[in-house]
Formats: sequence, structure tokens, C-alpha cells
Amino acid sequence: MRNDSDPLQNTTARLADALTAARTRARSADGWLQVEARADGEITIHIDDRAPALTGGELGRRLTALAQQALADARAHAAAALAAFRADPRIEAAVQATTAAIDAPRPELAGVGSRSMSGGKLATARSAHAVSAPAQPVPPAREPRARADAELARELEFEDEVRENQAFLRRSLGR
Repeated sequence: MRNDSDPLQNTTARLADALTAARTRARSADGWLQVEARADGEITIHIDDRAPALTGGELGRRLTALAQQALADARAHAAAALAAFRADPRIEAAVQATTAAIDAPRPELAGVGSRSMSGGKLATARSAHAVSAPAQPVPPAREPRARADAELARELEFEDEVRENQAFLRRSLGR
């Protein structure tokens, strides 16, 4: 549901634009060299065909300086858009909730290693486990691979989600 009267909609659109589409430009004093940059680090270099011949070192130094300037401008633009976005109290509350969730133990690990037992209780728990648990064979060497496969699957799923989010932002912005 979209609420065009809510300033957060416009602020979010400006942030998405600053992060994904907005370009800044840095141009040499003579105008022969130009670098465009986006906040994500993508740069495009334009060299006018009429530019005087420069040594490789000089051309590299000039383009590097222009790229640094354009990237700094793009990132400053993105930082300003992010600051405006974070100024909304709803966003700040969401950021704080997310930070708290990051700092909390994962649900499947809740209680593991977080409670302390006195020496006697721990020894009793260990001895009860040792008596009641049958000897377990050592798992086959495939377990690390299964773990790596699960991690890879999670990373691929995350990348798919990122692509879906980017597509949503582009559609939302009419691009």
C-alpha cells in the first residue's frame, strides 16, 4: 500500500536513487577528461577525442584524481540521502530493533552456552549424558561439505533476494 502523502515514500525513493542510479561528474579543468561515478563504486571514464596526448602516468594520475572526486561526491550524496532517511523516527526505531536482533543470540542457539552451571550440576549433567548416551560413531568426512553447501545455498538465496529488491526499487522508481 502506497501513501504518497507520507514523506517517507519520497525519502525512500531519493535514497534508492542515490544508492543505485544517481551519478556525479568530475571534469578536468580543460574539459577533455570526465569521470562519472555512482555511490556503489561504478565509474565511467570519458576522454574527448580532441584531448592532447598525455603520458600514461599523467593520464592515470588525472583520471585517478577525477575518479576520487566523483566517487566522493556520489558517496556524499548517498550519505545525505541516508541521513534524511534515518531522520524519520520510524526508520530509527527499525534500525534499533535490527541492531538489537543482531546482538541477540540466534534462536536456534538460545540457551546454548548462555547459562552457567555450578560445577556440581555440570558434572552431574556430564555424567548423566555419558551414562545414558550410547557411543556415537564419528560422522563421515562429508559433514563439512554439507555445511559448506548449506552456506552456499543461503548465500545464493540472499543474492536472489538482493536482485529482487533491486528490481522492485527500479520498478518503484519507474526505471
